Amino acid sequence: PRAPGIEVMRDGTLRWLVVNETAENLYPKIIEFWGEQGFTIHSQTAQAGLIETDWAENRAKIPEGWLRSALGSVLDQVFDSGERDRFTTRLERVNGKTEVYISHQHMEETPTGDGTAFKWVFGKEDPGLNAAMLARLMVYLGTDQQQAAQKVKAAETGAGTGAAQLAQDQTSLTVAEPFDRAWRRVGVAIDAARFTVEDRNREQGDYYIRYLDTDTGEQIEQQTFFGRVFGTRNTAEPQKLRIHLAQQGGGTEVSVRDAAGQPKTDATARRILSVLAKNLKETE
Repeated sequence: PRAPGIEVMRDGTLRWLVVNETAENLYPKIIEFWGEQGFTIHSQTAQAGLIETDWAENRAKIPEGWLRSALGSVLDQVFDSGERDRFTTRLERVNGKTEVYISHQHMEETPTGDGTAFKWVFGKEDPGLNAAMLARLMVYLGTDQQQAAQKVKAAETGAGTGAAQLAQDQTSLTVAEPFDRAWRRVGVAIDAARFTVEDRNREQGDYYIRYLDTDTGEQIEQQTFFGRVFGTRNTAEPQKLRIHLAQQGGGTEVSVRDAAGQPKTDATARRILSVLAKNLKETE
């Protein structure tokens, strides 16, 4: 597939593509792209412009050597890198073009404290890996490989981003940037937090999410065998919430609202804002 007019933009550590093509045309191409990269799609929400892959092994971290070179595919079947990655792609419609963001989660196999077993723990997101995937996507969409590499490198000189600061009572979050830039960064922070996004409305400043709060201290009843057979409901129900952005002077205020759009300031809202603040600081 060909997509003329692809540029790489940068804001702090965040990079994204601006493609001169509609989101409707681009969306199925990006699903095909991840298949070409060896990933299966875990979930896709066209209305929200989101595509999430399943976890896949990072084979690039497997050490090379004469033995592995000699045995080739035999060792490939038994040698595990101990690392897994999954990617989220988000599309935004902006002025007739489409912005494309790629973020990822990383997990590493780590020995337990007593050394008798292994467990999977989350590692830090690598902005360089996101940039590499953007370059691969550019090539898939028709950009020359050398040109794609040059554009990603040229975007290295982007401006820094404004700080994100939680209010003292933790009921709101202030991003020291105008709405457009804050909307972009908050969207990536939501992706990193793995909140389930059902829809968004940029004009109103709302991300519509579903959030299951497991830290309330209340007992969550697990569905029994009979409950699954006869269809009784599990009491662990995710809440429908909004993450709301509003321009405040030269900055942007981020808050949590309920499904009806009313401000929400309870412990759940404070936890959501704390997670967003943490993820926003990683893109500064």
